[in-house]
Formats: sequence, structure tokens, C-alpha cells
Amino acid sequence: MSLIEKFDSVKITADTCLTQTEQAFCLAHQNAYEAAKESLLELDYFWSDILAVQRTALSSTDTSPLAYLTPKSCLKISSDAIQKELRATHSAFIENLVSYFNSNYHICISAQEIKEKLLPKQPENSSLHDETLHAYHQELQNCSLSSNQILEQILLQLNGRSFLQEAFHQLRGKCHKAAWNTYQKCANYERKKSVIQFTHYACSYKSWPFDGKWELNDSMKHILRGIIHYETDSFTLIPREFSELLGYGYHTTNEITFTTCKKIKSLKAFKNGRVDLRFTEEGYAKEFAETYLGTIC
Repeated sequence: MSLIEKFDSVKITADTCLTQTEQAFCLAHQNAYEAAKESLLELDYFWSDILAVQRTALSSTDTSPLAYLTPKSCLKISSDAIQKELRATHSAFIENLVSYFNSNYHICISAQEIKEKLLPKQPENSSLHDETLHAYHQELQNCSLSSNQILEQILLQLNGRSFLQEAFHQLRGKCHKAAWNTYQKCANYERKKSVIQFTHYACSYKSWPFDGKWELNDSMKHILRGIIHYETDSFTLIPREFSELLGYGYHTTNEITFTTCKKIKSLKAFKNGRVDLRFTEEGYAKEFAETYLGTIC
């Protein structure tokens, strides 16, 4: 079974969408989100009560009820600030879950699209004291989300795929885009037995005053991430030799041997911008090219 067939064979069901770790993460954030809303509502109530006590105590004077509170202290608090923080909890909840899955699977799920689906729409061209804006703030403040609602929207963006299927789909897309010139409809790579040569400015070399520094371009780094997945069958494991290659900045050597890998043997960069990836077997080079880079534009 090929890698593509392997991923396509995965059937998405309710009980296979999330791992136990992912379920625990979502539950923890659901609890924290609800606790934050409750705590902020309590804080707003207590703050209002504090102000009421101050107003009563100073009612016979023209002194502001804040005379003994925020103006002369480090405590920066107000009912407006609390309510603003309360309204922000919904966006934070969505962003935290989306960020978690994006990071875990190296995919691109849009938190903004989910906010537009689940949260009240802010009125356009409304002034600070507009009744429409006040109604929007009230609706947003009273909003209540569940992790299941957010997950449903996340899964919709996966277009019927599982997280692993979508991660593989997006990774292959990035590798294919990096390996082809879409304008000229031609490949930027050539396979010669167990070596795949990337010929279109895959790296750069800096001589004086950099004393011979090498750097892989972003497209080549996308291909290396494909190599990592092909080698490890994982979206999170990174073999030791790849860590520096995927980082920012320059490298002092143009040739690296992957001593801990089974399928990929070495990388060699050339001053003319070419990069050679040598596999341990010709079959591995052929399978990687066909699966991740593609044979047609």
C-alpha cells in the first residue's frame, strides 16, 4: 500500500477524530474558559460593589468614588475593562484550540473563519455610544461556546479529512509547489537513481565577509520537512541532523550525512544553488519523488 493509499484509507468517525491527549487538552481549555467567564463576572460584581461603598462613603462630598482606588495605585481596573476582557475570552478559546492543532499537525486552520461562524458579527460604522454597538457587546458578553462547536468548525476546514490526512495533504502540497515551476510547467528537480537534484536556486552561498556561509531557501526547507515525514512517518519527530538545517541563519558546511536515518543518506549544497539529496536506495528516491514532489505540475 502506497503512502497516499494509506492516508486515504483512514475513515473519519467521531471516536477517531481526537486522541486521548487531544480530548484532555480540549476539556482543560473548556473548563478554563468557563472558569474565566465566571470569575470575570464575579469580579465585575465585586468591583461594582466596591464602587457603591465608596460612593456612599463620599456622598456628602464632591469627591470621585475612585479617590482611594485606581488613580494613585498600580491597580488598573474598571467595569469596562472587565467586560472587555470577558468578551475577549471567546476569541481566546477559539485561538487556543486552533493553535494547538495547527502546531501539532503543522496545518493551517483559520481561527478567523471560525470566529466569523460562531461569534456575533460586529456592526459596521458604529460609534462608541451607539445602541447597536452596545447590543453587540451585550450579545458577545453573553455568548457561550463549547469545544465541540469549535471542533466541528475545525473539521469542516479539513474538507472531510482527518487531522493526519490534512497534515499529509498540506505537506505534499508544499513539497510539490517547492519542486515545480508553475509558470513554465517544469520541474525544478531531477532524479538520477538514488539522488534527487534540486537545480533552481535551492541554496545560497555567501563568501566574503561571511567566511563561506551556506543557507537553504524556504522551498528547500519545505522539501526537507517532507523528507522528515517520509523518514519518520511522523509530523512531530525531527531527526537530529535536520534541526539546524530547518533553522534560521547560515551554516558552515555544505554537506551533511544523516547518520540516524534509514531512507535518506546525505545532503550536499553547491555554490551554483543546486542541492543534492542522496537516498540509501534508489527505490526510496523514486517513492519520495512520486509521493511528495509529484511527476506532473
